[in-house]
Amino acid sequence: MLEIFKENGFFILNNVITSLKIDAIISNLKKKIKINAKEINTSSSKYVYCTGRWGSSSNIMKCIDDSLDNIAQIQLEEVLKKKLKLQKKNIICKNKDIKEAVPLHQDISYSPNNPYHFSLWLALDNVNRNTGALQLIPKSHKLPIQPAVDFWSPMYSSSKIYNKLHKTDIKVIELKKGDAVIFDSRLWHGSLKSISGKDRHAYVTRWEILDFGFPNIPKIKPEYFGMWNCHDITINILRSSLKNFNSSACHNDDFVTLINKWKNIIQNNDISSINKNKANEDLGNVSILHQAATKHDAGDLTGKIYKNLWYSLLSHL
Repeated sequence: MLEIFKENGFFILNNVITSLKIDAIISNLKKKIKINAKEINTSSSKYVYCTGRWGSSSNIMKCIDDSLDNIAQIQLEEVLKKKLKLQKKNIICKNKDIKEAVPLHQDISYSPNNPYHFSLWLALDNVNRNTGALQLIPKSHKLPIQPAVDFWSPMYSSSKIYNKLHKTDIKVIELKKGDAVIFDSRLWHGSLKSISGKDRHAYVTRWEILDFGFPNIPKIKPEYFGMWNCHDITINILRSSLKNFNSSACHNDDFVTLINKWKNIIQNNDISSINKNKANEDLGNVSILHQAATKHDAGDLTGKIYKNLWYSLLSHL
């Protein structure tokens, strides 16, 4: 298995966890999502649509017993013949509310200051190409590490990535719940769009191989508007543009208050080229994401929430 991992950049482990344990995890997960959604006065469906990803400090992560990480570590150390350290973990999902594809990227590019060597992607539901399966490019971990792909940016173009890679080499990873795919952090990978509407939850852990170095990782080069600066730029645009509507932004206003001011402005003013309903919806979604990120260590899995607001409002101001 170690040689396969070195050559292809990934391998699959079957039956890492039983279906019975997974059913308990999913039941608890859905309960906590309802609690979180209620806390910020939105529906579970809207909450998931605006997020889809939860980090190590999220209350969502309490659905996973620490013993699962211990089981995974024992199996991985036996297979890889290396001592390992767990770096971080996420729960991610796609379903009827969050369907978008995740573009091809290399994980290592996003963590230049805290890199890891590989991920374990554990399926908590049956996964196939209709439910948003992972897609990997075998052996692409041997290619040079590229700067992080900012697919949150309105300027992002998938063609730039696909033209550098061999599309015909892409492998779709279909798994039964309880199975896991382990892949190198340098491997080009993404996920397909979900077209079935069925749940596709996964538990993803990131691992460092102890006493094993890292290659040089390019510095992150932020786009004008994207995943590293979209929140701050959104605040700056919304605050600076208030003066055009005989209003002012108090520097002590929190982000949610600022968004609510803009929802009132849009409702009561005619702003050329802006679709009021779409702009208001996108403002609300950004507010939900911000509150979920602050309270629940949640993130936007597919990078659409701030990007949508850029198109519907920010770029017009």
